[in-house]
Amino acid sequence: MSSKWISVKDELPSDDAMCYISNSKYGGEHVSIYHKNYNVFVLYNPELHTTICLDVTHWMELPLPPRGE
Repeated sequence: MSSKWISVKDELPSDDAMCYISNSKYGGEHVSIYHKNYNVFVLYNPELHTTICLDVTHWMELPLPPRGE
C-alpha cells in the first residue's frame, strides 16, 4: 500500500478503487471511487451529491482498516 500522493499523469488507481483525491475545483482532499471503465473519479459529498470530478491532480490509496484485538 502506498501512502504518498500519486500524480494522475504517472498512474491511475485500479478499477473501482476507493481513494483519497486532490483537485483544484473543490479544494482539499476527498474520498472518491475511481471507475476505470469510464476513466472518472466519482465523489460523493452530502452538499454536492454525487459528482464526477474532472480536475483531479493526485490520488492516494486509503489506509487499511484497523485490525481487531
